[in-house]
Parts: sequence; structure tokens; C-alpha cells
Amino acid sequence: MEMSRVFRYGGRAVVILLDIDFFKAVNDSYGHSTGDAVLVQTADILRRNLRESDIIARWGGEEFIVLLPETELIHGIVAAEKLRTVVGNNFMVVNGNTIRVTASFGVVALDTQAGMRFDLVYQEADKALYSAKANGRNRVEVAE
Repeated sequence: MEMSRVFRYGGRAVVILLDIDFFKAVNDSYGHSTGDAVLVQTADILRRNLRESDIIARWGGEEFIVLLPETELIHGIVAAEKLRTVVGNNFMVVNGNTIRVTASFGVVALDTQAGMRFDLVYQEADKALYSAKANGRNRVEVAE
């Protein structure tokens, strides 16, 4: 709904797509219930470090998507870097295990002038996320 509003009335917004790095290793090492707890704790960390007006959702597996309404690209990059740092600096304790996770981020600004559809926005964010993974993980990449 928020993206529809941005496209209809103009304005600025940024989409961040993020993926927990090496999440399969968490599930393989500690079990799926621990992996689920890591997802919940990661979502909580993200939520606590976003504005009330920002929208966050689990996108699937170990991916999350964030919409930052009324945000310029540069501020979206700053927000993604902040999220990357806080996720990586948090040690999660689950079932007696201390687990540190990192995440990779793809950032894209919505171009309301070009009439971008959500699927195109997602594809651009996904490409940037793939670049973050390919360039070493635990980093932020911006869609060109």
C-alpha cells in the first residue's frame, strides 16, 4: 500500500533487501529451531533500529525486505549500513549457544518518475544484494 501511495503521489522511498549470511550453517550446526530463533532475534534487531514509519517484512527463508518511505537514497544507504552494523555486533544466545550472524544488503531508490513496478524494484534490490554476497558478504551494495 505504501509503495502504491509513493507511485501515485510521488515522493521518495528506498527499498532494502537483506539476507543473513551463511544461514544454512546455523541450521546445520544448531538445528532449525535455533535457526528460527535467530530469525526472530534478527527481526527484532532490525525493527528496533528502524523508524516507526518504516515497514519491515520477512521476505522468505532468511531474507527480509524493508521499505523506507520519504527517504532519499543516501539516507537509505546510511540506514542499511546501520542495520548491517547492529546485526553483526549482536551476539544471540539461543538454547545456550552464542551465535553471531552477519547480513548482506541490497539498496534501491524508487524512481517514481520512471513508473517502476514493484517487481522491477525488487529485481534491482536483488541484484544489489547478489553483488554484496559476491563481493564478500556483510556489506551494503546499491543498485545502479
